[in-house]
Amino acid sequence: NSLEFYNNIYPYTQFNFEDVPTVVSLLKEQGYRTIAMHPANPTNNGRESVYKEMGFDEFYSFDEYAQYEKIFLDRISDMDDYREIVKVISNTEEPVFIFNVTIQNHGDYDISTLNSKYELIEMDEKFTEYKDAQMYLTLMNESNKALKYLIEELEKMSRPVILCMFGDHQPGCLDPEFESQLIQIDDTQSELYNTEQKYGTPYLIWSNYQEQQEMNDNMACSPNYLAARLLQYAGAMESPYQKFLLDMQTYVPACNAFGYLGDDGNWHSYSEDTKYTEWFEKYRILQYYNMFDDNK
Repeated sequence: NSLEFYNNIYPYTQFNFEDVPTVVSLLKEQGYRTIAMHPANPTNNGRESVYKEMGFDEFYSFDEYAQYEKIFLDRISDMDDYREIVKVISNTEEPVFIFNVTIQNHGDYDISTLNSKYELIEMDEKFTEYKDAQMYLTLMNESNKALKYLIEELEKMSRPVILCMFGDHQPGCLDPEFESQLIQIDDTQSELYNTEQKYGTPYLIWSNYQEQQEMNDNMACSPNYLAARLLQYAGAMESPYQKFLLDMQTYVPACNAFGYLGDDGNWHSYSEDTKYTEWFEKYRILQYYNMFDDNK
């Protein structure tokens, strides 16, 4: 679903998801075991309740990671988080869908709290004063190592495995002066274009059995399409709603609360009357009934 249609409501904690069709319910119908994982307090953003409403069979949270040394404060490292993913896959015989939300790189970036066994990255001299950035980039370096570990472990498995990974937001605790030196504004483009570049994050879809992998280097996407893209990549059954989204994405590759990217290569605001307007009128109606109609 798109946040554009929720009028500043935060649906995750404000709506009831018990009867809302999701990728979880769809895969359960196809024989999958469904597991949610978040190595932190299970009450964060109401996950304990929301995951239950969505129908997850299990929820691994902070207590399941108690044996691991923390990377800083109470944070479980991505490496240890991924070790648990590998264990879950290895110990589950039936098809399994895992939704994992990492916690390692979620601020605050107080360098004095970092576990001493981790080596700080070196910063260019002009950036040495930004200790929060050094902390963040050190954590990102550890994330790169962890992703390498996860992919190598999945490559060893004889069962087919697909990994879909995306960033849900940019770091929110870095010094504004440091950020201003990194963010490049293209004066030849619109304000909306520059906003979209600022908030973009990487994603990938990878498998241990297909040669073709999908990365955002060559395809723009937005979170509302990812579940449908993942199911299509897996050859799993998609819902009619997800088929609509895949059809829509051929014309509107990405959309979010700021605006949308058309197949003309331009970013547009929702206030514009364009050839894409009809798609969003249909999308708004379908999303409403997907969330609130008891006779879906």
